[in-house]
Amino acid sequence: MEFQEPDVKKRNREYAVGLDLTDSYSQISVGPVDSDEVETLSVIPGQNNYLVPTVLFKRSEVNQWFAGREALRYKDTEGYYIDKLVSKARSEEDVKIGSESFRPSALLALLAQNSKVDLQALAAML
Repeated sequence: MEFQEPDVKKRNREYAVGLDLTDSYSQISVGPVDSDEVETLSVIPGQNNYLVPTVLFKRSEVNQWFAGREALRYKDTEGYYIDKLVSKARSEEDVKIGSESFRPSALLALLAQNSKVDLQALAAML
């Protein structure tokens, strides 16, 4: 087996990560800052499935959150379904979920943190 030196030039590149948001769907893209090449990350490894529903779901009585497709699966169960996140963020008004209030920016951060994307593809680019 031949040892290969890591591509130092590639490792030292800076990357930009972009999150395209609409009230219906979102997508995450990444690319080197010194290039026009951009790759949109799939939510399912090995597939061309790029759109994440821009929704959250919080289970009742517990601090358990679901985002995107997982949130859609729980939509009709006991808990709180939160949609139109971009419109809520534009209004800058707190969002009441049960007995708690949340800043819209915090809900968008939850969406970004909990969205399932192909992280192996991201790691391979870096």
